[in-house]
Amino acid sequence: MTVAVRAGSAALMVGSVVGAMGFASSGAASAQTRTIYSVAVPVEVERDSNPAMSVVSPRGTTWLRARPAFTARYVAGAEEYSVDGALSLEKSSDTSVARDRINPRIRGTWRRTDDVGSTEFFALADRRPFRALSIDERVPAGVDGTRTLVSVGGRMIRDVSEVTRMEAGVRQDWERNSASTLPDFQRTLVDARWMREEDERRSWYLAANGDVYRPDGAGSSEVAGLLAGVVQQFSPELRFDINAGPMHFFQGGGRTDWQGTARFEYSGDRLRVALEASRAPSTSIATAGLVVGQEFRVRASYDITRSTNAELTAGHGRDRGMPTGRTIATAAVNHQLSAAWTVSARASHISQQSVEGTARARLLTIALTYSHPDF
Repeated sequence: MTVAVRAGSAALMVGSVVGAMGFASSGAASAQTRTIYSVAVPVEVERDSNPAMSVVSPRGTTWLRARPAFTARYVAGAEEYSVDGALSLEKSSDTSVARDRINPRIRGTWRRTDDVGSTEFFALADRRPFRALSIDERVPAGVDGTRTLVSVGGRMIRDVSEVTRMEAGVRQDWERNSASTLPDFQRTLVDARWMREEDERRSWYLAANGDVYRPDGAGSSEVAGLLAGVVQQFSPELRFDINAGPMHFFQGGGRTDWQGTARFEYSGDRLRVALEASRAPSTSIATAGLVVGQEFRVRASYDITRSTNAELTAGHGRDRGMPTGRTIATAAVNHQLSAAWTVSARASHISQQSVEGTARARLLTIALTYSHPDF
């Protein structure tokens, strides 16, 4: 029920497959015009043992947090316009440890769908504290700072035939950081994919990707790569997606490595599980350039009753050959009190490796969320 405010990381890993198995036609868009609004307001009390992720002198604080979020969608025939806005309001019990913060997020999207595919463009502005970033975003230890991201991009998907699909995407990021040890930068990501359906259960694809990283005050880093992959639907509940291929780093005289992703998804009546391991270009604090990043993620959800479910999420990200990495694990129980109200309890553990050592934090959170999906 809680509306997430996380901005997507600056990575368009082409190993993921957009859409379900099979190339069902997008279908003619309805000529109906409609507007949809939704709102969610989570209010949280959270105890954080080390919000600055300090290695030497960890100190804790208690957060009182509200995260109102609003979505507006306007559909007119084949076109859809949407605006998603959120505001994270945080009050710290000890401002000498972590400051009070107001962090906004807004995203606008235009999408057009026709009989053979879709075209989408988006613009995003998002500000988040370092402690709230995910495992694929490298942050300094012991700093109570913020990351501000501005991003624009687009994606086009086309059904070339009944069994063949092509798509391409581009994204441009501008990132600014409050910590002097973390460079501001620009990053450009492009990808293209050709996919062919062998039968109802299996599809093959070829893909190409490129990544240009330009930190302020330093030279740029460039990576280009290729991927070949397969998507296999073993059953209605079980799906597997795997790809691999070479990638070439152009800086420093040039070198070639490999990239790839393996993704497993199971969706049953009550249990849902997703596992993913990936190897792809990643930005490095130590080198101020692109390096090989390795990540592992797991997410599981189990419906205990019709109104109560348990969730487990965990992930680890690190740069190969670098003394940096980040691990996040969270267990949560959510109970729906009514159609509009949900109460949640969660516990999290975060560890961050750096040249200074390993910082650890434990978080306990109680949240009450009001949501209205359409009004």
